[in-house]
Amino acid sequence: MSRLRILLIDDDPAFRARFVAFGADLFDTATAATGEEGLARLRAEPPDAVLLDIEFERGPDGFEILRAIRQADPDVPVLMVTGDDRRDTAARAIAAGADDFITKSPDLGVLEARIHRAREISAWRAHARTLQSAGTGELLGDSAPMRRLREEIARVGPKGVRVLVRGETGSGKELVARALHASSPRRDEKFLPISAAEATDELFDSTLFGHERGAFTGADQRRLGRLELAHRGTLFLDEVGKSNLMRQGKLHRVLDTGRFTRLGGHEEIPVDVRWITAANENLEARIQEGRFLEDLYHRLADYTIFVPPLRDRLEDVPRLVRALADAFTRGRVGERRSRSASRSRLARKRARARSRRQARPHFGRHQPSRSGRLRALAARGRVSRGASGG
Repeated sequence: MSRLRILLIDDDPAFRARFVAFGADLFDTATAATGEEGLARLRAEPPDAVLLDIEFERGPDGFEILRAIRQADPDVPVLMVTGDDRRDTAARAIAAGADDFITKSPDLGVLEARIHRAREISAWRAHARTLQSAGTGELLGDSAPMRRLREEIARVGPKGVRVLVRGETGSGKELVARALHASSPRRDEKFLPISAAEATDELFDSTLFGHERGAFTGADQRRLGRLELAHRGTLFLDEVGKSNLMRQGKLHRVLDTGRFTRLGGHEEIPVDVRWITAANENLEARIQEGRFLEDLYHRLADYTIFVPPLRDRLEDVPRLVRALADAFTRGRVGERRSRSASRSRLARKRARARSRRQARPHFGRHQPSRSGRLRALAARGRVSRGASGG
């Protein structure tokens, strides 16, 4: 396998020298001390991946350099290099357009795996952009807010980050979640939705985690929950702001451990799903009121997407109206075709019935009548005259 070409942009000469020596067995590393020098190297000889420091003593910081890199090459894998592994730093890096982040003292095996994952994400991002050019599912509209939304989906969809989709009721949050799934490496696996506002805790637990036989009255057999069925795919948790604190605690534990237990069971089951959640409530206000767990909020929102309401994109209304009219027309045509097909099936069924009747021995109208049979028998002297009188 060919060696990976890495471009390291960092203003610390000691770290640049350590990294070149550290990765000498796996990488061919080019280095740059400034963003300007890094961009020049990027254009001259595109690398397989860029490692970009966040903090620079002089000039633009890593986030500004990242924006310039994305303008020069939207698909090159970029990993941000940071001195700590705080979750808010990672979230900020990903929100800025990075594919991943590493600390300044990485394990070589971990580093290689992260770079390969970033390259996979990059490939999926290019694929997602192709999909977006043809329109993302049913996310219709050419307004500036919708274009920005599709760009966000193309950028974030290929990454494995958890996404919180926020917007008003009816704004299309599930459509965004499905588009994120379709733009990700998990697109061939299942996408399963579940509402966090299920009527009872028992119903919610059973739907999400599944249950064992005998777990409650009426549980006559084992049932797999959405979480287990979505393994390796995407789980869309809608209306998360309406969940009570007990449900939030259970969700936090699954997100923290990557394991769950079926209702009435004892075995802890590992699960690999991408979480996409949606809310139309002000979660920050609920946290202040003590009605939403702050830790859960931060675990769900590696990245947040805001879906614009229709009133902020009125120029999309004509296209939406045409799409609804077309869908209605297709539905009416499909209904007529369905009725026509039903009539055709009924006609074929009746024709087959007639064919079967005609193929049977002639017990019907093709046989001589009773009076005709009596006359024939009388002619042979086997019936007396009075027999035909009735």
